[in-house]
Amino acid sequence: DGIRDSVASRGLGDVYKSQLLYTIDPAKSDDFWTFRKRVYDAVVKSEAQIDMEVWTVGAGNRGLNVLVGFAHENHAEMELDGSEEWSKVVTTYNETHGAGQFRVDNSKLKESMADWGNSTQLWTFLPELSSPCATP
Repeated sequence: DGIRDSVASRGLGDVYKSQLLYTIDPAKSDDFWTFRKRVYDAVVKSEAQIDMEVWTVGAGNRGLNVLVGFAHENHAEMELDGSEEWSKVVTTYNETHGAGQFRVDNSKLKESMADWGNSTQLWTFLPELSSPCATP
């Protein structure tokens, strides 16, 4: 549909998730989407083991809201993705778009965000606390 990233899932979607909710100034949304697209391309090209997707996009009188999710097998992998795997993405991004461009574009992304409404959530799937779903 053009919004959801198509980075192949490693099948870890139900375990640990970090979710980033961005509230974007519509007048600066081009900077946000340029960075998101370039990051997606760098994840694919670098073959970094990162499970990332845009889950929802909504617009209203408060601006543009975007929910980005990352899936991880466990907390240790979450830390690894944030360091070793992510460094592959940054390196590829800079090789593709020019030395230091990741930092420049990341700064523009931050400037595109509203001063309020941004958050990060960490989710853990706990099967022992989950109710089984009835199947029809």
